Amino acid sequence: MARYRLGGRGRRPRHEMVRIIELDEIFPSYHEAADRINGNRGCVYLCLQGMRASHKGYTFEYVKDLYPIFD
Repeated sequence: MARYRLGGRGRRPRHEMVRIIELDEIFPSYHEAADRINGNRGCVYLCLQGMRASHKGYTFEYVKDLYPIFD
């Protein structure tokens, strides 16, 4: 059985790495990113979904490949 399941209807996995662009820090989840800036988890999630531009002056993005493989 998989440790993490998809959110349903093809959504992203629940625990995907997130980067705070201004701080250039990577977190294992948006919960931890929100905790780092003492922000609201829901607002960080909305930023990641493209429904908000920023939260507390920070912008967020999902991290796809932490260590890209070069051919």
